[in-house]
Amino acid sequence: GSVVIALILMFVVFHYVLGGTKAFSHGELYTALSNDPFDPNSSNALRTRILAPLIGWVFHLRGPLFVLVPWIFLAGLLALVNVWLRRTGASSLLAFTGMLVLAFSPVTLHSLVAPGFVDAVSYFLIGMAFMQIRCALASCLCMALAVTAHEASAFLIPAWLLASASSGIVWRHLLQRSALLVALLLPYTAYR
Repeated sequence: GSVVIALILMFVVFHYVLGGTKAFSHGELYTALSNDPFDPNSSNALRTRILAPLIGWVFHLRGPLFVLVPWIFLAGLLALVNVWLRRTGASSLLAFTGMLVLAFSPVTLHSLVAPGFVDAVSYFLIGMAFMQIRCALASCLCMALAVTAHEASAFLIPAWLLASASSGIVWRHLLQRSALLVALLLPYTAYR
């Protein structure tokens, strides 16, 4: 249900803002990267933000089809808001209102007006990292993937680590989770 509602909201917002389907600005660079994400001769300035172009490459959403990758994650983000709010005890109406707020925010508007921007990929993965905070591996994997989608996600790591400590700061817990995150980021570090 959440995904269907998210897709309907995206459709409405897309028409409201007269969204486009052609990659724009940075979206053009991500689109080019989706054709060959591991090209060592690429001078693409966004080469280090590899996750979304890699997903596009793996699932054959390359070139002009790449704009679908961020939109898929945007639908996931809208659905995630609904699920998260419902899990925390919000009514259906309040959860839908939360989806509406996000659907008509710059997060969504920007993704639909300037296709190809991958910010929604990072937002979805950060949301998943926080939503799965009690499961160390799933949460660390989502946060590591968020960093590979956009390095600015790394600025949320301290808040994410503190949120993972259930009652007070337990240094051993924080060090274990940090070590797991670093281990998951090693392949990305080697790539950079």
